[in-house]
Amino acid sequence: MKKKFSAFILILFMIFAIYNTNESNINVYSDDINTPVIEKLIPHKGEQYIVSKPDIKISYSNINESKLNNLKLYINYEDVTKKSEINTKYIYYKPENRFKRGIQVARLEYYDEFNKKNIILSEWYFSVGAPLLNHYRGSFFDNTKSNSLISADELISISRFSKNINFISISENIDSKNFKNNKNLDSKKYKKLMKACDKYSVDGEFISFPGFEFSTKLKNEKDFTKINLLDCQHPFNLKDNLSLEIMYKELFNRDEDLIGQFKYNKNYNNIDFFNTHLMEIKLFLYLKLKK
Repeated sequence: MKKKFSAFILILFMIFAIYNTNESNINVYSDDINTPVIEKLIPHKGEQYIVSKPDIKISYSNINESKLNNLKLYINYEDVTKKSEINTKYIYYKPENRFKRGIQVARLEYYDEFNKKNIILSEWYFSVGAPLLNHYRGSFFDNTKSNSLISADELISISRFSKNINFISISENIDSKNFKNNKNLDSKKYKKLMKACDKYSVDGEFISFPGFEFSTKLKNEKDFTKINLLDCQHPFNLKDNLSLEIMYKELFNRDEDLIGQFKYNKNYNNIDFFNTHLMEIKLFLYLKLKK
């Protein structure tokens, strides 16, 4: 089941900053009533397809000539204040060299004399060239039956024809007790889910992909570890009593590019999120680009 999207990402905090294009929504953390007020950003927040040497201009108010030295402009974390034109209306910077294609970071700081510290008047992002990443909206849905909702087919159909929904993934609970360990599960329920996902997926417009609840008893652990494994064509079992490291390796080395989502567990001690080879386990860290 091929699904094509130019990019698929869940880096939520950065995406929020990139696509929050309300230019007036700029927080200034200061008790100084004389702090400059940002009026306009060029390029604006989240703007894309910018030329490689863009004009960067921040317009502001509530600052006099004597306070202009309190301003600092950073582009991609480099101080470019001395290379900028500054007056009581705006600060303007023209890059000497072309920016590399991709996301650029701009930040304007002001020295707050009242609190004796630098504050960020605004920090925002824009993209040079064709964007490397896009923002897609959707949901990872867990087990339609347990939530007493409509069928997976109906849920995918509603999502497909709804505005502003680009993807949905549904993971179902499959009874795997009678299947042998380390074998693929021949589940009629899962085949039905896959069929529904194929039915409504349209390249470049909407993507739906199936998942299942993977459950295993790790070595020396009291409770089961449960993970929703998404974008999986062949549900499978692993034998119990594996170490956490071996479980990661077994999942990582499978043929499919799986996406892993940890489920709620009363015992979180069995997941060492940051110290157990997570940097090399792609399925628990990011959503792989679909081509």
